[in-house]
Amino acid sequence: MADSDGDFGPPSVKIPRLSEPAVDSPKDVIPQDLLKIYEDIDTVSESELIHISESESESESDSESSGDGNPPEVQGEEVEWSDVPNNEEGYQVYNKTPGLIAPPQKSEPIDYLLLLIDNELFDLICERTNNYASKLMKEDGNEKAHDWVELKTCELKIFVGLLLHMGHLQIPHIEDYWNKDPLFNMTCFSSHMSLNRFLMILKCLRFADDTEEDASETCKLKNLIHHFNKAMSTLYIGARDLTVDVPVTPHKGRIVMSHDPKNKGGKHGIKLYSLCDAHGVVIKCCLFGGEKGRMPVEDIVMELVSDHLFHGHSLYLVEFYTSLKLASLLKEGGTYCTGVLRSDRLPKGYDVPSLNQGQLVTKYSKGVAVCKWKDRRHTLYITSVNNNQMVNIKSQGKLKTRPKALVDHEYMINSKRTDDVFEYYPCEKLRLRCFKKFAVHLIQLMVLNAYRLFSLHADDSYSLLDFRLSIVRELLSLKRVFLTRFLGSAHHLPTRHSVNERGKALRKRCKLCYSQGRRKDTTYYCSQCPDTPALCLHPCFPRFHHSDLLTIVYK
Repeated sequence: MADSDGDFGPPSVKIPRLSEPAVDSPKDVIPQDLLKIYEDIDTVSESELIHISESESESESDSESSGDGNPPEVQGEEVEWSDVPNNEEGYQVYNKTPGLIAPPQKSEPIDYLLLLIDNELFDLICERTNNYASKLMKEDGNEKAHDWVELKTCELKIFVGLLLHMGHLQIPHIEDYWNKDPLFNMTCFSSHMSLNRFLMILKCLRFADDTEEDASETCKLKNLIHHFNKAMSTLYIGARDLTVDVPVTPHKGRIVMSHDPKNKGGKHGIKLYSLCDAHGVVIKCCLFGGEKGRMPVEDIVMELVSDHLFHGHSLYLVEFYTSLKLASLLKEGGTYCTGVLRSDRLPKGYDVPSLNQGQLVTKYSKGVAVCKWKDRRHTLYITSVNNNQMVNIKSQGKLKTRPKALVDHEYMINSKRTDDVFEYYPCEKLRLRCFKKFAVHLIQLMVLNAYRLFSLHADDSYSLLDFRLSIVRELLSLKRVFLTRFLGSAHHLPTRHSVNERGKALRKRCKLCYSQGRRKDTTYYCSQCPDTPALCLHPCFPRFHHSDLLTIVYK
């Protein structure tokens, strides 16, 4: 649960924190959205989209001038160094078996998703959304809210299915998903939910009651964060090797994946950090906002690993997080750390001259090794893992020798990143408030986690797209479809309209004639077609059923 400052996850280890200057969060800007029927829909500027922005190289130069929550350690007290390991304690071995504690009975994609997004979460969202809709109905001047119909779990699943499916179809505007123009004409949206209903659910979507004392953006997400962390802790045992992923941060009107070197956390001061294992599974998330958004990175990392200390985990960090202080704290908690070190965080007293190519120099302090190695340029890194030896690797067809710590670090940082969560993102078309964008991100993260778990345990092999499409079909209660180019008229027989009180058959406008600019009424229609179109018996009926248009037929 969240404390008053807005971070989540049970902190079992308390670390003294540096001074935390307050961050003022300006009010949301609410412009006119593309959907005028809901002028009060939760929106922000049109440029608030979701993208990936890897800015690690920029963070190096910016952090030196603007600060990143960690003052350079070179200004601290001098550290005692040794040329030999000075750690008398033994190396703790990780002895857990990673994987699902209780795999689902069935091995379908939807079964793995329901491990994370269960009926309890659906019921919670329905309850909070209905409460907010009732609050809107009591307000004066909100006419659209009076048309609200209570949201139920089955309808919420359809809403989530459509939201996920939007990420598969890149269309400029949200209403185009319901556009009946032949160039769009995606009937799976209009056949399951009207546009007005979808937008109304999107407007009223809530995950916590607004009546609570803390109505900040982070507080509105605490139930979703808590549910995710609780589900992962009870369902899954992570691998030995862990890494802290690049935080998701609002930046310049967008939500990006960036280290945010100036440590502003965007307009709302919100940053989402995630802890991943070697299989790419996110095992814990923490959301920091307000004053917590400027906490030192040591506190952030210790918060993420607080439930995984004293088990012998190996934590691999990018240079944004790495410091000697953090490595020492993790070592005291039975967790080992490896990461590239910035030169401005080099501890005082570490005097190593320039090296020749291939040369490695290591100095130790409190069981942590600070190493300097040169290939084409000098590289500083920290490791408390007992693997400070050289290994041979093949690079560009040549055999090279590199430190094993750097080889393992590069593999962990670059393999199975959570960037895949942005591949099928619907928020390019959705103008939402900040907390709803983070909520959509968390739902996408649950789908990605379900895919990782499915890949580890299921016998079938799915791509991420096929996995997501299978989930969408189940949420929309659809079966797989096949396509047929021609559907003979023998399968569709003409039917006469019913007669009126005077015994005359009703006549309706021929659909094919009308599409060609002619007005002609007919007493026949096709009862097998979805829209039961009225058609002239000849020649419109056979021409209509032998067109070149693809007809979707469900099994």
